[in-house]
Amino acid sequence: MRIISGTYRNRALETPADETIRPTSDKTRGAIFNILEHRSWPAHPLLPECHVADVFCGTGALGLEALSRGVKHVHFIDNARESIALTKANIVKLKCAEQCTLITSDAHKVEFKHPQFDLVMLDPPYEKNLGEKALLHFEKQGLLKTNTVIMLETKKGEVVTLPPSFEMVDERSYGIATIHFYLYKARA
Repeated sequence: MRIISGTYRNRALETPADETIRPTSDKTRGAIFNILEHRSWPAHPLLPECHVADVFCGTGALGLEALSRGVKHVHFIDNARESIALTKANIVKLKCAEQCTLITSDAHKVEFKHPQFDLVMLDPPYEKNLGEKALLHFEKQGLLKTNTVIMLETKKGEVVTLPPSFEMVDERSYGIATIHFYLYKARA
């Protein structure tokens, strides 16, 4: 597993010792970032002033890819200590700790004060609806702003149920994964 583009291009990342952590493949991560970079978004999610959340961070590869491509800061959130340790090892390896915040917590319970996110990327365990729970919690906490870009990875065929404040704008399948892209539209 490696960083695909940007400042840390081709830098290898630490990977899990077993299958308890399921990182997004390099190919799928590359496709995700091509969409993030080249789609016409109301507010581009990868500009230098952008704040990103890598939720269910696993190895931190999604958030570190965003940092490599120039975003300002990434919050890495996971409730598994081994995921946080692996993400921390990758942050240390890339020497980017000042741009990172690690949070060990359930994504649907996490509470912190932060400027609203420009991009939220979620790669939860499959078939548990944890991504939806986390997004509803982020909405309730006021961590999303109008036109926050959201990327949610699910198992192919898994049904995602979100309220109309989350507008689906794209959906692509890669192998066993489906990548959903949403724009957050504040509730009326």
